[in-house]
Amino acid sequence: MNYAAIQKKVQKAIAKTGFSLQLLVVTQGAFNATLDTIATTIATYDIKGLYAEYKNYEISASIVGSDNSFIKSTDRKLLIDAVGLPDLNAADSIRFLVDSIDLDVGEIKPIKPGNINLLYKVQIKG
Repeated sequence: MNYAAIQKKVQKAIAKTGFSLQLLVVTQGAFNATLDTIATTIATYDIKGLYAEYKNYEISASIVGSDNSFIKSTDRKLLIDAVGLPDLNAADSIRFLVDSIDLDVGEIKPIKPGNINLLYKVQIKG
């Protein structure tokens, strides 16, 4: 299967029909004993995303995300293009802002068939 071609289609669809939001990726550095602080880096990305509803079979008390969060009927999927983004699961903290409103993030899953980063599927708590 040509995952590179699929990746281009995903990028085009999100760019065309997606909404604007900001992604903040927080990474903590080393502890500075002299200042009693931990260095923190915040990288900001202006991106586009699409909302998708969870299917009925995904909404269940028996399905638990890797962060032990249940998928509820009020939750939504946020789909974002993974190209140009760091590994979101390696960050210390992730925030998504839409019109300066901080979204409540649950589980973040990379979709990368054939080791090609297509997109991230983000659980937004409702």
